[in-house]
Amino acid sequence: MEDEMKVMNNARKVTITVVSRNAIYETSIKTVIKGRYNVMEKAHKAVLVSVANLTPTDRGPITMESINRKSSKRKFTQKKKRTLMVLLLLSAIVMMTIT
Repeated sequence: MEDEMKVMNNARKVTITVVSRNAIYETSIKTVIKGRYNVMEKAHKAVLVSVANLTPTDRGPITMESINRKSSKRKFTQKKKRTLMVLLLLSAIVMMTIT
C-alpha cells in the first residue's frame, strides 16, 4: 500500500504509452493503477519509436496495424537496396572477368 501511494504521488510527472483496443493512447500511471487499460510494458518503447516514424498522411487513429504496415514498407525498400547492391557487385565482377 505504501509503495502504491509513492507511485500515485509521482504519477503527475510520468506519462506512459498504453496499447488498448488496437490503438495507442498516452495516459498517466494513475489511470493504469485504476485498471482501466491493459498495458503492454515491453512494447511501449518500440511503439513510441514506430509512432515517431509515421507520417501525417496516415489517416485516422494510429493503430498497431498502421505501424506494422509502415515498418514493412521500410524493410521492403531496404531489401531492394541490398539486392541492387549485390547485383551491381556481381555485374562488376563479371565485367572484370570479361576484360
